[in-house]
Amino acid sequence: MRDLSDLMAQRRPDVPTMDNFPPEVGRRLRLQRIAFKWRQADLAVRAGVSVQTIKAVEKGQAVSSWNLLRILLALNQGSDFLSMLAAPNFPNLKAHEQYVQLTGAKEPNVLGRRVRSTPATAKKKHLGAPVPVGRLNYERATAVAYFEWSEEARAQRLDLSPLRLPTDMGVWSSRQEQGLPPEYLGLPGFLNDALPDGWGLYLMDKALARAGIPPELITPATRLAFLGDRAWGSLSFQPAIGDDLEQVMSLDALGKDMQHLIEGHIDAVSDELLQAGSSPQGARPKVMVDCDEHFRYAKVTAGAPAEGDRSWLIKFAGRDEPHDAPLLEQAYMQSARDAGLRVMDSVILTIRGKPAFATERFDRSPGGSVFTHTLGGLLHFSHRAIGLDYANLAQAMDALQVPADAYAEAYARAVFNAAMSVRDDHAKNFAFVKGPDGRWDISPAYDLTYMSGPGGYHTMTFAGGASPDPTRQDLLKLASYYHLTETQARPIIQTMAEVARKVVPMAQEMGVSKATLAPIAQRLDAINRSIAPRASRARRP
Repeated sequence: MRDLSDLMAQRRPDVPTMDNFPPEVGRRLRLQRIAFKWRQADLAVRAGVSVQTIKAVEKGQAVSSWNLLRILLALNQGSDFLSMLAAPNFPNLKAHEQYVQLTGAKEPNVLGRRVRSTPATAKKKHLGAPVPVGRLNYERATAVAYFEWSEEARAQRLDLSPLRLPTDMGVWSSRQEQGLPPEYLGLPGFLNDALPDGWGLYLMDKALARAGIPPELITPATRLAFLGDRAWGSLSFQPAIGDDLEQVMSLDALGKDMQHLIEGHIDAVSDELLQAGSSPQGARPKVMVDCDEHFRYAKVTAGAPAEGDRSWLIKFAGRDEPHDAPLLEQAYMQSARDAGLRVMDSVILTIRGKPAFATERFDRSPGGSVFTHTLGGLLHFSHRAIGLDYANLAQAMDALQVPADAYAEAYARAVFNAAMSVRDDHAKNFAFVKGPDGRWDISPAYDLTYMSGPGGYHTMTFAGGASPDPTRQDLLKLASYYHLTETQARPIIQTMAEVARKVVPMAQEMGVSKATLAPIAQRLDAINRSIAPRASRARRP
């Protein structure tokens, strides 16, 4: 088992500052056009915009971010797009902030501030006023990203990613960050947390292709700009290049679109679903929508839900999954509640005759959005890699100085995952949230369902234990990292073992098939024998 300090032992970057950028985009583009010996009409044809748009840009007048991006790419300036927008002396575009700010989304009034972080200029909102958080420059030619915190972020010591990107560090560069996971695409962890993976990335690629963006021009900055205000957590990104859709659809229409997607008929899918499905993380088909209390409609929105609505993540069974996978996840969520774990509300929806699992989002509230940072993003550790231990989670909690009562809760989740064979326990399935007082806490538990695990193992180990099934001794040893004694840990282990014995009958009552449950029951019985005290090692009812 590696200590957190070993995981964090990477050289901090030392890169020149990002302040020396052209003060005027219009002047620079005009000079570039003249160097190419193009007339304004020539550039208009190459960029696919009107001559009037070219004239407006060269005069420093406001144009849409789409048109500006087209012009920059036509002039081979796409790699500098975001850095130019972030230039501090940029008076013309500053008057039209939607084109200037890559802003991190609406952080809630619940948090007391609103973080807007972006590929160019990140902003945060405190008491209703946007405040810059930082800026990102991504160079297409070298595939290198540079990020710098704003003066406001430094002055207020926001520390949105304190372990890897402290606010006093200067400029961060992906070139000098050793061991940055390849799937981070050169982004720092807290920005990568805003991007989807798996299913969401697939839909984002389809949406960008439908918008006419060639694959070779899609960069991490493009992806962040496409998300705009729709990213998970409190970061939003501007200038947004996606359509700002706010459409209402029935759950039946949503289910029809989803079925088209699962079957591979992408052309039959609406733009609304591509937007709703291109933000969530994880491999299973899912969408993020706002719904009324009776689920009469699903709304694709950005930011906080409207009055009377709540923000939900709705998951569907994948093509290669049993149709009752959503029912099984609901049984696991209910088991977590029965065990006293903090989880969000969840419900089973019947959509076009099939079950779907819906859980309320913990990163949204009626007041806005909640800043969220995954364990993997915090440490710059890949969710596809093994090597993390539940002890490392406790050490990260120590580093963030979470409340004292969070340790027993986090330990209980670890034991729940062990007892219930929740083996998809990778670095993105644990998260931290930042409160209105600037303090960190652990998020509610999420992504709780049965998994056999990679090679039959958990993704994370338990205090260095080497067995596929964590032993009782492993769990007791782990307790010390969470500042718990063995006396305090034993009843937690007992509770989780009892909950695990009840989940299969509960799932069967919910409609999960015997074929699905048979191997699960066998697996949980074996785990129970491994972790329960000898007197309690009875088979499930």
